[in-house]
Amino acid sequence: MKVLQVIGGLGFGGIQSMVLSIFRNIDKNKIMFDFVCFPGQEKYEMYDEIVSLGATVYVCPQYDMKNQMGFLRWWTDFFNKHKEYKIVHGHLRGSAFIYVPIAKRNGCITIVHSHSTSNGNGMQAAIKNLLQLPIRFQADYLFACSDEAGKWLFGKHVIDKENFKIVKNGINGKRFSFKREVRKQIREEMKLGNSFVLGHVGRFIKAKNQLFILDVFNELKIRGVDCKLLFVGGGDLENEAKVKTQKYGLEKDVVFIGRKGNTEDYYQAMDVFVFPSLWEGLGMVAVEAQASGLPCFVSERIPSIVDIGAGLFFQLNLDAGVSQWADRILEKRDYIRKEQIQFLRRAGYDAITIAQDMEKFYLNLDKDVYL
Repeated sequence: MKVLQVIGGLGFGGIQSMVLSIFRNIDKNKIMFDFVCFPGQEKYEMYDEIVSLGATVYVCPQYDMKNQMGFLRWWTDFFNKHKEYKIVHGHLRGSAFIYVPIAKRNGCITIVHSHSTSNGNGMQAAIKNLLQLPIRFQADYLFACSDEAGKWLFGKHVIDKENFKIVKNGINGKRFSFKREVRKQIREEMKLGNSFVLGHVGRFIKAKNQLFILDVFNELKIRGVDCKLLFVGGGDLENEAKVKTQKYGLEKDVVFIGRKGNTEDYYQAMDVFVFPSLWEGLGMVAVEAQASGLPCFVSERIPSIVDIGAGLFFQLNLDAGVSQWADRILEKRDYIRKEQIQFLRRAGYDAITIAQDMEKFYLNLDKDVYL
């Protein structure tokens, strides 16, 4: 069975990690994924592995609301040439109202997958909100990483519909489990010494709210705490965070590590994980951090489904202010980390189990042929 995954790009990100995790663990003798990406977004960090697993990567035009006819024409031509796809699984919600009906006219079963709870603010966000309204009626199946993400994209009653499905983002627990020797190695390489290390993993975009982390960290430094801050990730707003770091005079204590494929190693070096997002469909990095045994301080905007039940998930209101965030973080200054993989599995985030569930779902859509 050929499944077409429509995704923005193949760089490190929550959506990409989820799809790749499923692809790694499904039976590729039964199901093969191919991918559609935007120009310039295909040959990023995940490209080589995806191709090595047997996938073909196609590049569609960048949709910007001005090239609607060209975008429509590309998808029409694509399905005229490619009759091999049984299922189209879409992760691009802003243009799904175009490619989903075309896929259906060509006999494909369609899935639209919600991974967020906001398009942000402003005129562009308002337009996106309007464009994505039709897809709740167009797609055959409506997927989401959480109830909150599902209600936001498909309407508050979607959780009662038979065609709605929650698909958690699976991870390899052994990859993220706490490893004392790796912690020692990374901390030595980064010259962190015995400092109390705050950490964050995520793209530098408005939703992730990294500037607030800098405010909290500055509060800790004002209090005289011997601490360091690690940022793992890159993005458009990284320079803004660097400017604020310089404004606070914290250049020696804040480390911008950049985009990395081995984020599990950097979790080991941290003592707490800080994740004050303005909005999140799920917030998979907080699951990874808990699997690594890190106390996680997250905003009230993070869905409670992220809590794996290990006693490491602490939600704080963003309106509480940096002082209260600093107080709570300091409560875990001497926390002793433990193995948490059993909680990860109980919470339903095991990558192999999720891939097997998705494999059955895909195959059951065409069971007369494939089962």
